[in-house]
Amino acid sequence: MEAFAALLYDLISRRLVSVIAEGYIYADGTEQTILDAGSGMVVTGYIDLSEMQDGDEVVLRMYVRTREGGEYGLYASQAYRDAQGEPVVCVLPRYTARGARMTLQQVKGTYRRFCYVFVRVV
Repeated sequence: MEAFAALLYDLISRRLVSVIAEGYIYADGTEQTILDAGSGMVVTGYIDLSEMQDGDEVVLRMYVRTREGGEYGLYASQAYRDAQGEPVVCVLPRYTARGARMTLQQVKGTYRRFCYVFVRVV
């Protein structure tokens, strides 16, 4: 993880990546979009789950399109429960041939605030 972070920092400093989505999302129990990426780019990023406490559960989902103008299909889903020992989730680089969407849904516990940042490789 540290090597990836160092590589990402190096790419940003050389302006080979650009931030396409960043900020905070306040969970409300619904599935909320944190990234809606266009087609033809490589996307990667981080989601910080450090505010989670015991009893909380968050589900992260990645959707992709397989044809231009088509519907998004579920590519991957991962649930995180309770306080996280290693709270920063790295979304590994993905090529968005026809578009990609990342969502966060808190399904249990007290609703929390989550920080995220996504970049695209230029």
